[in-house]
Amino acid sequence: MDSKMVVGDRLAVVSGQWSVVSEEGPGAGGQGPKNSAAPNRSTRIQNRQSKIQNRAAFTLTELLVVIAIIAMLAALVSVGVMRALDSAKQTRIKVEVDNLDAAFKGYKEKYGSYPPCALYTPATNQALRAHIARAFPRYNLGNLANDLAKAGLDPNYTRPDQALVFWLRGFGPDVTNPFLTANDEQIVAGAVPAPGVKVARTPFFDFDKARLKNLNPSGAVNAMSYVPPGVKNNAPYLYFETGAFSPTYAAPYSFDAASYLFDPVSGGKIVSAGVATVYCRDVDNNNTAAFPPDEWMNLESYQIVSSGMDGIYGNSAAAASWHLYPAGIGYSPDLSEDDNVTNFCDKARLGDAKP
Repeated sequence: MDSKMVVGDRLAVVSGQWSVVSEEGPGAGGQGPKNSAAPNRSTRIQNRQSKIQNRAAFTLTELLVVIAIIAMLAALVSVGVMRALDSAKQTRIKVEVDNLDAAFKGYKEKYGSYPPCALYTPATNQALRAHIARAFPRYNLGNLANDLAKAGLDPNYTRPDQALVFWLRGFGPDVTNPFLTANDEQIVAGAVPAPGVKVARTPFFDFDKARLKNLNPSGAVNAMSYVPPGVKNNAPYLYFETGAFSPTYAAPYSFDAASYLFDPVSGGKIVSAGVATVYCRDVDNNNTAAFPPDEWMNLESYQIVSSGMDGIYGNSAAAASWHLYPAGIGYSPDLSEDDNVTNFCDKARLGDAKP
């Protein structure tokens, strides 16, 4: 049985037996020094604090290394975030192109054919007259040139950016006089009988009004253009009616933005938008343009083209050559064309379809 002794108020157990440990250390009468083998409580606390302070201190080299690591991480995160944002914006443009494509299909379902873009022939051509006659049998075709001019379209030259908006914005309810001004006023025989009185349209596409731009040199309210979200300049969507002209067309069908687009703020041409070109399909897969057998993409319908995020359709040098999809033959060598978005390419970027 263990024996127990009490000295002061401390007890100790050694090898299963209790032994006396004096508060004042060993020795007769407890007069010896306190336990000299271990520091007192105050000393231990000071030692711990000193160690903590020593550990918390950084050398200049360590600080510079930490700062460099943080800077590199921040740069990597920034690049990743910017790429993710650009990818999201590019995808948003592709989604809108697909919606525009669906709108043109809805237009054909209602009126029997795709709307014309008379870029290559006068607005009084037979194809345009036949289209209007089919869509609005009670309309007086004798008023067509004047009505289109009042609506903001050049009777002899319909730009592909303006054609896209003009046809998809829809028409007024009066089938005998369906055309409206850009301000939704009814046009009758080339005049506006009730200026300021707006007529409800039946649109095929819900345009974001903030992105409908007047890209005309005069600045007057005229046919509008539609700018993609997030594009770096005012390079708008383009509509090319490829079903309306021969696949053996003698030269690439292009749209020179430097000549025909104008910045409504500065009044200057958007020369940075470059040149947009209709794309072709390499039918025989020989990476060479030859018509026939090669032909336009969407030969029987149309092409919708966006400049992508950079606001550049392509460079002028490449516009003189045929652009074969998907191989990328004839594309702009500076790759400005690779981020273009179209309705015939399933990818968010034209360049992503290259084999």
